[in-house]
Amino acid sequence: MITNQQEALANVAVIGLGKIGLTLAAVFANNNYNVYGSDINKDVVATINQGKSHIVNEP
Repeated sequence: MITNQQEALANVAVIGLGKIGLTLAAVFANNNYNVYGSDINKDVVATINQGKSHIVNEP
């Protein structure tokens, strides 16, 4: 049930947070989706959790 005229946010999962996956996750996040990202590389996940991009020349 939606209360106080709040919009329900859809959940999106992105598997693989490389150049395409990270960009896709960012687009979903910027459009008010709850985004859950997964990557095999723990360093990639740690960097993204700090709000930084591990992709060179990508914001």
